[in-house]
Amino acid sequence: MQRDEIHWRDRLFLTIPDAASIFARSPSWIRDRAAEGRLELASVMKGGPLVVTVASVSALADEFEMDEPTAPPPTREWPRLAWINPHLE
Repeated sequence: MQRDEIHWRDRLFLTIPDAASIFARSPSWIRDRAAEGRLELASVMKGGPLVVTVASVSALADEFEMDEPTAPPPTREWPRLAWINPHLE
């Protein structure tokens, strides 16, 4: 039996791993953003696991969408190795 998934923006809270998967980052990245005050953590039940509010995830996701570059990133020119053969001189 397949259960219907609720889109993450239609929820109130997300687990830390679920929030991390939205940003394609690790759970520790989510905790770091929470420590910076950019994500809001909450506990639904006393002594329960910490969850992330969808409102804060949505705000941070919108912030990242606004920060997307419009031009492609510059290409990097790789260093070239030159070798001088003393036998050819």
